[in-house]
Amino acid sequence: MRPFTALLVAGGLVLGAQTAQAAPVKPANWITAYSLPAFSPADTRRAGLEHDEAGRTIREMVRLNTAGSRLRVKFTNETGEAAVAIGHAHIALAMPNGDPIPGSDRELHFGGRAGLTVSSGASAYSDPVDLPVAAFGDVVVSTFLPGPSPVHLGGHLAGLQVAQGDATAAAIMPGAIQQTAPSFISRIDVAPAGPRRLLVAIGDSITEGAASTPGAHMSWPEQFARHLATTPTGRTWSVANAGISGNRVLHDGSGPALLARFDRDALALPGVSAVIVLEGINDIGRAATGEGGAQPVSASELIAAFKRLIARTHAHDVRIYGGTILPYEGAKYYSAGGEAIRSTVNAWIRSSGAFDGVIDFEAVMRDPTHPTRLSHAADSGDHLHPGDEGYRLMADAIDPLMLSAGRTPHSYNLHTDKP
Repeated sequence: MRPFTALLVAGGLVLGAQTAQAAPVKPANWITAYSLPAFSPADTRRAGLEHDEAGRTIREMVRLNTAGSRLRVKFTNETGEAAVAIGHAHIALAMPNGDPIPGSDRELHFGGRAGLTVSSGASAYSDPVDLPVAAFGDVVVSTFLPGPSPVHLGGHLAGLQVAQGDATAAAIMPGAIQQTAPSFISRIDVAPAGPRRLLVAIGDSITEGAASTPGAHMSWPEQFARHLATTPTGRTWSVANAGISGNRVLHDGSGPALLARFDRDALALPGVSAVIVLEGINDIGRAATGEGGAQPVSASELIAAFKRLIARTHAHDVRIYGGTILPYEGAKYYSAGGEAIRSTVNAWIRSSGAFDGVIDFEAVMRDPTHPTRLSHAADSGDHLHPGDEGYRLMADAIDPLMLSAGRTPHSYNLHTDKP
């Protein structure tokens, strides 16, 4: 077992960490600049979004958190129940309103061809295309689907422009309407100018950024990515958000269970060197109240699941950091029994030394006078999800030095608190 030592960070939080051999920063052919995990078909059916329409163009704007000179787009039909045909696809740099910047439009090809059919359960990469992109810049992807295709193409619910016919090359899509539907784009990778490493933040809605300001990119992974970019230690890192609202560790529901999707959504991403896991509140809340006929869950089952994730991550020579589960008293599925499970799991995360490091999100988010509740500053108002300020507090709780290669953990203070 690796030696255990303690770290002190924001507000005197104790982080458990283990020493590890330095992982050199190697030149990367590709690094993930945008990631969106796949839903399951049942999720979109429950949302009333499943339908078939032929001959439509879907246009989506996404933000890339890494600069590069070339890129490739991954389209997903991994959870689809029927094949999906792509007629044409284009990518361009995006203006703030989501329209392509003139002169930046590029047609995407697949094995040299303009289109292809993505089989059920499969995904497809575009051929690489030369298009210099800036860190935290937006691109717009336009995809023409010539045949009937269910909208549960695989990703999170996103604000899309949808128009009839092939409008992939149009500067402004004629007759376009705004529609909320799952995205067909699951990842965009870029070829970086220098050595890069990827940090994957994986979890549920609290990682995805639920209750933050729409379109403002205020989730904790996005805020942390921007902070990393300003530090000498963090400039070689990219951050991918693999959160799914409603996701659970042990059981399928909103997307596959974390145990089932972890390799695909975290370990398989190009350039991955570290993972932060923050999940379990939906397992606890739903099980304690029986919401939706949820299966029972115990602290020991969650702890065993985290041990499995840690072993799988270390087998890939990747570091894994555990986040303590946030307080949730006042949330609709709160219960005293669930709180006991949360407390037990958090105690294990902090003290076991199983993770390569621990980020004590609970300690910065709880109300000092009522520790089983979120603080007023952190709470979005539903007593479960943080707001923009709460997500900032979470991002600030992560010390960039914890990610740096070659660092031997030691006791130190991040702000003004003394060990």
